[in-house]
Amino acid sequence: MVYSLENGQIRLEVSSKGAEIMSLKKGGREYIWQGDARFWKDRAINLFPIVGRLWEGNYTYKGREYRMGIHGFAKDMEFELKKADENSLYFTLSDNEETRRVYPFGFELLITYTIDGSCAACKYHVANTGNEEMPFGIGGHPGFIFPPEGEAGEWFLEFEEGCRPEKVLLEDSFITGKTAGFPLREGSKILFDSATLTQFVDTIILRGAGQKVSLKSDKYPQKITVRYPGFKYIAFWKSAEQSPFLCIEPWHSLPSYCGKVDSLEGKRDMVLLNSGNSFKIGFEIEIE
Repeated sequence: MVYSLENGQIRLEVSSKGAEIMSLKKGGREYIWQGDARFWKDRAINLFPIVGRLWEGNYTYKGREYRMGIHGFAKDMEFELKKADENSLYFTLSDNEETRRVYPFGFELLITYTIDGSCAACKYHVANTGNEEMPFGIGGHPGFIFPPEGEAGEWFLEFEEGCRPEKVLLEDSFITGKTAGFPLREGSKILFDSATLTQFVDTIILRGAGQKVSLKSDKYPQKITVRYPGFKYIAFWKSAEQSPFLCIEPWHSLPSYCGKVDSLEGKRDMVLLNSGNSFKIGFEIEIE
């Protein structure tokens, strides 16, 4: 089922399947990618309890092997709408027999969407309801119609002044354990030129990229800002150079190492949550 929030400035629609954003409009203009299997069938998935791919689709925990698909299972699960009010929707997913077959932990994942002015916020609250430490990764994967208007080369990504990001180096979508400097144009920008577009297809994962990024143009008035305080990484992805969308993805974990089946206990950048404890993080999308 799809639920909506509206405040006179923006309209947000969220599906109970995966608690996924289906639409974000301002002034009648759609900003969220509407899904197309020729390019990418999804729109704005939520990533839990892993981010990215596992080598050979496997991980181990306490010596036992488990299988899990790219970006975890939350995106494919039916969430319960726990509560709704004028400006917020509260979706929950708890462990069950199906999840425990691939992820042997007790958990509750609460995803809250709130609208305020021209801003839509997504907040994650993860609770460990089991009896042992729970490792997990979490992140967002919103896709935006790109370019919002005109041609791709008329747009750029702008970071906060003073950012000195490093790029996480990949091999076949898996991390290598290496990073490299990623100089920004004019001190704060990524341009959509031919040389850079190929990198978006391979996924650009940045560390140390501040707490917000804006998709802007000097020719058109629209501006999309994603704020991601607390997230360790921000990733950017297109399925092909000419695909008509751009994903801007706050991540709190990384894919597996190339050629290595991870043990979940030692997997890089996982949150380690003690029994009875909870973890909160979130991101915002502002349309100007």
